[in-house]
Amino acid sequence: MGAPVFRGESQLSPGGRNDMWHSSVCAFRFPFLVLILTGGLLVASGCRKEPGEPAPAAGSSTRSPGSAASATFTPPAIDVTALPLPLQMKFTSARSVVNRSPEDAEAVGRLGALALAQGYLDEAIPLFERARTLRPDAPRWRYALARAYEAKKQQDAAIRMYEMLAGDEKPYPPALLRLAALVGDQDAARARVNYEAVLKQEDRAAQLVAHAGLGLLALRAQNAVGAEQHFRDALAMEPGYIPARTGLHAALVAQGKAEEAAPFAVPGVDEVVPMPLVDTYEEELLREGLDMATLLRYADRLLERGQFRELEETLQTAADVDRSGVVGRHALGRFRLMQANEAKGRGESAEYAAPAGRPGKLRPGPPRRGWQGLWSGGRKSRRDPPRSS
Repeated sequence: MGAPVFRGESQLSPGGRNDMWHSSVCAFRFPFLVLILTGGLLVASGCRKEPGEPAPAAGSSTRSPGSAASATFTPPAIDVTALPLPLQMKFTSARSVVNRSPEDAEAVGRLGALALAQGYLDEAIPLFERARTLRPDAPRWRYALARAYEAKKQQDAAIRMYEMLAGDEKPYPPALLRLAALVGDQDAARARVNYEAVLKQEDRAAQLVAHAGLGLLALRAQNAVGAEQHFRDALAMEPGYIPARTGLHAALVAQGKAEEAAPFAVPGVDEVVPMPLVDTYEEELLREGLDMATLLRYADRLLERGQFRELEETLQTAADVDRSGVVGRHALGRFRLMQANEAKGRGESAEYAAPAGRPGKLRPGPPRRGWQGLWSGGRKSRRDPPRSS
């Protein structure tokens, strides 16, 4: 019988396979096959290393020093069968990218972000360790590792990572704040140094938290007057900041100023530990990890900016990964209803403004910004969305 390649070629002839031509080709090819096999054996024997031949020098390899370890890196197994199907697909896709490119810190970090956001802390830690090793110059992977350690209650390991970030030429303010919060109970002086370092950074939100943190340290040291000043500084930046309000209330009461303290009381809240209001690294991690609450907060900002296409995509993603099956879909449904009302309003306004036989020139603007009730079960802010005429 002929080989498949010859059958394929013969089938291309107009009259089908020519048996005489096929037989002659088969007979003609066997000497060449023997010759090719013989040559291959000779080449292989020439390339075989003899027992006494020295091994190549370690430095002669063309592979980079870390590539041998990189080639053997295998991402940890993650059981995602309990997750919604879109999330399972995201994990599968991210893992396949890491398997193909084990030296890509961004790919490894993205898989780590998925693991962190979905609660797989044991799996997130080695992934962030890997990303940090591949990109020691990228602070966000050190920060991600510290946050994973902190979530895992491995405080000493988290503190070491935060200290590395605090030693950078330009420290990341949330790292300083988290470090101060972790060491504050045991080493108030060390915490104070980190809070004061934040005040020197050009980050207003972080400065707000640092003032509240310094106020809490002063309260613990029974320095009510110093605490009052720090809390007032925080409230001057953000009057509604609850940790500063509760702290100021406590500082005034400690000074015997109960009547002056009364307006700052927050019912049901005794003390709120101040944490960063804006944490860019963590938000990016959780958004890449498809954390639904983070996606909805991001959608809030997109609504404020009027970026409706990206807003709908974000809400669709939130609906896909919503384990409850309710919140994300409710938000997406309310957004689409809002858009439908807007489109209806545009049509009615244009029709009303159009003179006979001419298209209308009135073009209503987009929905008013700041409608936080979009994904809050119907709760509206002071500024409602536009209604149809």
